[in-house]
Amino acid sequence: YILRSLKNNKFYVGSTTDINERLRRHKAGNVKATKCLLPIKLELFQE
Repeated sequence: YILRSLKNNKFYVGSTTDINERLRRHKAGNVKATKCLLPIKLELFQE
């Protein structure tokens, strides 16, 4: 999956088996790598 920061347009690339749970954790600020990028938007997800 690819996330884009609405704050500074930086991208984050990750992988997961549960995109909904992972997005919840990102948006809650519980992921250190993306906490400074909030708010974020899911740009791409592939299974």
